[in-house]
Amino acid sequence: MLFPTLSGGRLRLFLGFIAFVCLATNANADLYAFDIAKFEIGGKQLKVELAQTPVQRSRGLMWREHLDEDAGMLFVFNNAEPLCFWMRNTLVPLSIGFFDAEFVLMQVTDMHPLSDQTHCSDRPAQYALEVNQGWFERQQIRAQDQPRGRIILDQDSSPDKD
Repeated sequence: MLFPTLSGGRLRLFLGFIAFVCLATNANADLYAFDIAKFEIGGKQLKVELAQTPVQRSRGLMWREHLDEDAGMLFVFNNAEPLCFWMRNTLVPLSIGFFDAEFVLMQVTDMHPLSDQTHCSDRPAQYALEVNQGWFERQQIRAQDQPRGRIILDQDSSPDKD
């Protein structure tokens, strides 16, 4: 017999352990569930995931193999502060735009996959938008023009809705 028969207390302990593992795995997945919104800048719209918590911001776009052309991730901070990002475990080349508290684009920087090089805002920023590398340039959106972005929240911006 490969597995001994469990009975009584041992069976309850084993089933309790299995339930704990299932709940812990599900709870961990919820930590990385991002709300979805639309972000508009320069007359262009993106579908963005909102990284609003420290756990979400630390995960970002890591391990993604693809990012749709009209998609991105908006990192939301409570206050304007110097922001720095890197590309460790990030597989897609990205551009990052740093925005002030009023959503004015201040700076755009390109970032290369799997790099530990830090990319920091020149001035305090409250928001950072990661998109496919070159997106800002292709859309002719330049920081020196000081375009203002805005978030458009859907009626239901939960991650399970499109």
